[in-house]
Amino acid sequence: NQAVLKNIESQPGFAELDASKQEEQTSELKSAIDKGVIGLAYVLMRLGKTDEAIVKYDLAIASRRSELGKHPTVFRLKPELAGQLALYGKSLLWLDRLDAAEPILNEATKLCNEAYQADPEKADLKRALALSLYNMGSLRDLQDRKDEALGYFERSRGLRADLYKASPDDKNGMSLT
Repeated sequence: NQAVLKNIESQPGFAELDASKQEEQTSELKSAIDKGVIGLAYVLMRLGKTDEAIVKYDLAIASRRSELGKHPTVFRLKPELAGQLALYGKSLLWLDRLDAAEPILNEATKLCNEAYQADPEKADLKRALALSLYNMGSLRDLQDRKDEALGYFERSRGLRADLYKASPDDKNGMSLT
């Protein structure tokens, strides 16, 4: 990670950029690296290498949290972190680590909701919130908190139905029954 950042900083013309442009370029690169690490974590999880996967998830999520802390007004950082948290939380659900999954999925849902509230017309944000609510419903169902689970599932279903109504394509299709 650090070697890649050093490489971009040594590229011709980088030193001549103003500080905000330099930060923008390095932030985008960090984001790409973190997405790759999250992808690796997911693959490791599916291969049964859970301890390695959790280390990778934690590393990438710590990096995303740091970036969001440094740049709270950069809008794309919230949905990025939320998506990574959602994937990690879902992996923890697979492992039946419900206590560990709960704060992760709560944070993902909070960030998704904040992003959606800021731009409710953006389909990707609505879709991310619907998935996050579904994950929370799954968690509550596994915790045998059926009434809460149903509330999350119903809210998720409503958002997905709205998406499908606006654009009945494969990306928005799902069982709505």
